[in-house]
Amino acid sequence: MALLGRRRVEAVDAGDSIVLPAGRVRRVVPGPDGVSALVTAPGDSRATLPDGTDRGVPDRIA
Repeated sequence: MALLGRRRVEAVDAGDSIVLPAGRVRRVVPGPDGVSALVTAPGDSRATLPDGTDRGVPDRIA
């Protein structure tokens, strides 16, 4: 599933795929069993909060 614009995904099951566009606000909330994900991004990616606060390089990339 590729997401453009405003979408809400209630549940993702094992084997599902989601492509999130760069530069968009997103929130991933794990269920009670946690979450396991394969995440890819350019090596110079940075996490930024909606208010513009730079959170640096995400752990999944560093």
